[in-house]
Amino acid sequence: MLCLKQSVIERLGLPLLGQRKARTTNGIVTRNVYSGAHLSLMEREGIVNVTEVPDDCPNLIGQISLEELDFVLDLREHQIIPNPAHDGEFQIDLYAEI
Repeated sequence: MLCLKQSVIERLGLPLLGQRKARTTNGIVTRNVYSGAHLSLMEREGIVNVTEVPDDCPNLIGQISLEELDFVLDLREHQIIPNPAHDGEFQIDLYAEI
């Protein structure tokens, strides 16, 4: 998920969607979840939900948000790259028959 500091969420004015339990290094906690954040990264855009983290934590772009934008992690080069399975083009994989 996209995890943003409480102060950032307040500035964005995101609507509260609900709460969710989260496993953290400090144990299980309850976090607020907000809807409708517009995420733009490297000329790709998507709408994602946001989990609130305390202001002393960093903002984090999680795996689900990266998949929404069709990015993968290049662990050798320590960077985010367009999904090579899609020849660098922004697309989604659908596995249902239409």
